[in-house]
Amino acid sequence: MPNKVILILIGLVIFLAFSLVSLAIYVTNFSKPEKPEKELTFTVSGEILEVSFKKDLLVIKTQKFNEFFIELSLSTLILDEANQPRTPDYLQQTFQILAQGTQVQENRLLAKKVQVLQAPQVIIFSPVKNMTVGEIIRIEGTSKLSKQKVPILILKENQVLWSDTIEIGSQNPQNYEPFSFEIYLPPDEFKEKMPVMLQLGNLTLPLIFKPQGFLTSYTHPTFRVSLAYPSLWKENLNYGKVAGLPVYYQGLDGFFTIQAGGSQETNLQAIAQQEISHRLRPYGSNPTLEDIFVAGKKAKLILPSLDQSPDLKQQSAIIAEYPLPVKIDSEFYHYFILYASKDHILKLAKTLKFLDAPTNKVKLYLSNNILDPTDTCNKVFAVLRDVIETPELIENTINLLLQGPTPKEKEAGYFSNLPSSVKLSNISLQEGNLEIALEGLDLKDQNSCQAIAIKAQFENTLAQFSEIKKAQILVDNKRYFEFIFNPKK
Repeated sequence: MPNKVILILIGLVIFLAFSLVSLAIYVTNFSKPEKPEKELTFTVSGEILEVSFKKDLLVIKTQKFNEFFIELSLSTLILDEANQPRTPDYLQQTFQILAQGTQVQENRLLAKKVQVLQAPQVIIFSPVKNMTVGEIIRIEGTSKLSKQKVPILILKENQVLWSDTIEIGSQNPQNYEPFSFEIYLPPDEFKEKMPVMLQLGNLTLPLIFKPQGFLTSYTHPTFRVSLAYPSLWKENLNYGKVAGLPVYYQGLDGFFTIQAGGSQETNLQAIAQQEISHRLRPYGSNPTLEDIFVAGKKAKLILPSLDQSPDLKQQSAIIAEYPLPVKIDSEFYHYFILYASKDHILKLAKTLKFLDAPTNKVKLYLSNNILDPTDTCNKVFAVLRDVIETPELIENTINLLLQGPTPKEKEAGYFSNLPSSVKLSNISLQEGNLEIALEGLDLKDQNSCQAIAIKAQFENTLAQFSEIKKAQILVDNKRYFEFIFNPKK
């Protein structure tokens, strides 16, 4: 019996010892930390297609994926192209970047670092590549150029269809600054669907132009101008008509009207100052005056100051010298004035063109050895010429007479008795009395056949102008010829 008890006790001791050893091994294995697997760093590069700061997400295009998603966090390090730390808002569309981090999906990366490889100076967000546009194009983008004027062009097969300059850029070239503006394409020139290229500085963007009726052409033959305005604007007949055509158009967002003024004695600066200093102060107390070009002519741009009356609807003005004076109600004017709302005036002016001046047919009298084989001294014949209608119509006619016949007229037998050396040195018309001063004419015998023929040429040529009652031809301050014209009944 005692032996059995001893054996049982020995068995219990062995069992307890074995259990304690097993428990120790188990506890040791359970509490031992697992060795973590090594985390792999994934690298991807491409062009930023989209930036969503609300979701802290970039969408890029890579060689493998059209859309690869990059998640940003507060710990993501962002470096610009000069390796300087940046905040996420520095990242823009079209940036070329390299991102490093943990790949969480096949096309998704949790970024630890984003390195900018290339950042364009100018970025256009809208319109986008191959977008269809109409006559009004709104251009939105951002730029870190230093503040400057850059050319903007619309081209077709390297031919410039439209051009202008626009001021864009940033006060701090290290940061991007957004820009937004509209351009107007003249509907008379952009009539059909076609591929075009928008060029802003060194940046080019292919587009499709398609007429969409956003602009309407306006032509006024009397003012000799054409321009294009937004199609939603309508004529306001409260401002009257000139030569039967409206001169004022307006819409909810702006207006324009046209006028002519100024004489030969005024100049561009003087007429602009006259506008600004009007007693009603239509442009406020401190308007700006800028030199610009309109339709190839020097012009003045007047922009209102902040205290302009709201009733004037941000009225601004452009004053440009006509290529040739216009005649309105028997008066000649030398300057064209475009009034328009501030936001539209430069866009309207970019579509403006000066029309060719109307011409008058005048008669020049010449000798003709075919029509008059006997060369009768005082027998002259009329040829018709087109002369632009200006205040200098008589002067221009005299200059044409002094130039003599054209090659075709010479072939038909016409010739002038005036030597080619004769020039017009002065001409004046006062109260019906015309005085013409010539140089280079030497007639020793005023009764010669040549003198008689020259007199006939002048007399018959001047007789067609009803405003001339009396005319004198002077050479070296000496009166050579004098004519008195009877008024036509």
